Amino acid sequence: MEKLSSNTMEQLLKDNAQLRAKIAKLEQAEGRIRIVEEAQQESEEKYKALYDNAPLSYQSLNEDGSFKDVNPTWLSTLGYELEEVIGKFYIDFLHPDWKQHFKKNFPEFKKRGYVHDVQFKIRHKKGYYLDIMFEGCVGYNPDGSFKQTYCVFQDITKRKSAEEELKRSKEYLENLTDSITDTIFSVRMPERVIEWANDSYKIFGYTHNECVGKETTFLHVNQESSDDFGRKLNETVKAGKRIMRTEHPLKRKNGEVFPAEVTVTFIEENDSIINVTSIIKDITERKLAEEELIRNKLLLESSIESPKDMIILSLDLEYRYLYFNSTHKASMLPAYGTVPRIGECIFDFMSNKDDIKKVKAHYDRALAGESHIVVEEYGKGDARYYYEIRFNPIIDEKDEIIGVTSFAQDITDREKTRRELENTNSMITSIIDSPEKIIIFALDTSYNYLSFNKAHIKEMKLVYDADIKVGQYILDYMPIEEDRQKAIINYKRVLKGERFVEVQQYGSGKERSWYELIFNPIIDIEKKITGFTVYVTNITDRKLAEIALTEKEAYNFAIFQNNPIATIIVDNDGKVIVSNLKQMEGYRTLASGDIMYKDYATKHKIDMYSEMMKIIKSGKQ
Repeated sequence: MEKLSSNTMEQLLKDNAQLRAKIAKLEQAEGRIRIVEEAQQESEEKYKALYDNAPLSYQSLNEDGSFKDVNPTWLSTLGYELEEVIGKFYIDFLHPDWKQHFKKNFPEFKKRGYVHDVQFKIRHKKGYYLDIMFEGCVGYNPDGSFKQTYCVFQDITKRKSAEEELKRSKEYLENLTDSITDTIFSVRMPERVIEWANDSYKIFGYTHNECVGKETTFLHVNQESSDDFGRKLNETVKAGKRIMRTEHPLKRKNGEVFPAEVTVTFIEENDSIINVTSIIKDITERKLAEEELIRNKLLLESSIESPKDMIILSLDLEYRYLYFNSTHKASMLPAYGTVPRIGECIFDFMSNKDDIKKVKAHYDRALAGESHIVVEEYGKGDARYYYEIRFNPIIDEKDEIIGVTSFAQDITDREKTRRELENTNSMITSIIDSPEKIIIFALDTSYNYLSFNKAHIKEMKLVYDADIKVGQYILDYMPIEEDRQKAIINYKRVLKGERFVEVQQYGSGKERSWYELIFNPIIDIEKKITGFTVYVTNITDRKLAEIALTEKEAYNFAIFQNNPIATIIVDNDGKVIVSNLKQMEGYRTLASGDIMYKDYATKHKIDMYSEMMKIIKSGKQ
């Protein structure tokens, strides 16, 4: 020590002083570090207590990405127990699609020190995944090194689902608006500037970009038309309405004007209209169809009203009037004393309960799908009328029955005539059926039956085994060609207007019968031949008797002629009836009608007349 120089001692003292100062500073810094560590420990305890009781899920990760801590909310949200989480790696709880995302971004998070609105899919203990969104920061040691993460997350599964649904709905709406033929504009008010448009080219011929940002005046025919549409908008708003539907002429890009149906929806904010959505439909075809419908309606009404004797009406399913023509209206007054009205039940205008019951049954049949025709009597008291009525269901484009139509014609006069004719025909039938042995039938010009009596039915069955019917061809019932040909000759004669009588034989085999047929043409009021009537009598017995008598007479005459005794038979006047003398000598052959006492007695100078008269008067031969 004694050997050290004074300079060296001073240097040592100086260095010692500096060393003591450094030691003092270190001791002072160590005290501050302990204070900081204690404060940090207290802060961490408070921070943990805060997150343990927080409603949000909290987690803390170590630098390697393993769980250091989670709060009870985190455990209840994901369904795990604490020991199933602490020490496990966060990446193992993520959806496979999100693991790479974590690997890439966790190192960045540790460097940056915070994250905001970071999303992951994390697995619940039950196996399904939740969408979560993180907010967090990084905690550092006093020396600035990484200590741990502090993060909270929200379960945004429902929100994500809603966002995806909203996205799908938006895409669907965009596709829908682009696919429909109508043009849709979103217009900013009050400027009337188009903010958005779908594909309007289909109607106007403009592209999307040609519409957006422009005022709507270019769509109108002229400024006056645009101002008129604006007035309609203002009137709708003043009336407190939020939707306006109107028809208005608009103009295409090529200058063509067309009728449009415009539906406007108003969007209000702070008592002011800030936007309107306009849906524009080209109704050119509809207008043309409406015009055609009006023309057809006028034509239909004209057609319905034109037959003044035809009653036409239609009813709905509740029997309420849909339509009736003037003829129906006029017919109800005399029949029931009422005037019908559209929209009201027809039965309210019918005072006869029996009529209501009767016609309702027909309406119900039509409403069940059955079309039918009836002839019935309607009215009250002495004002009863006969109608021929056609009932038909009204069927819409869905093949559903929506009502009934009825067409009725007043046939009172015709029906009365028909009934009188029926009575007359009945009487005539009784008359022609009364003579059992007289066969009567009538044919038209084509040889089809118009009528016949019972005797003819019986005779045709007996002769030809035929079951005849009115309207049928008579020759179809006659199998024998000879009979057919005779009949055709007779029918042609009578259809030329000839009235005549024939005696002819008809039938088959040995059973052929003799008939006396009287033919008479049927002549209408216009003097046209419309058919003919045949009156037939079976004269077989009489004819056979005549034939037998003729044969007997021929036999007797042959005997008389061959008698060797000359014989002359005369009448009371001396006229020759018959003689078996071929010729008297010197005289011509005697003939029937010769006067015997003149021609024969003169030659013999006999007063034959006196002699003959004596004989005749005495009765002697």
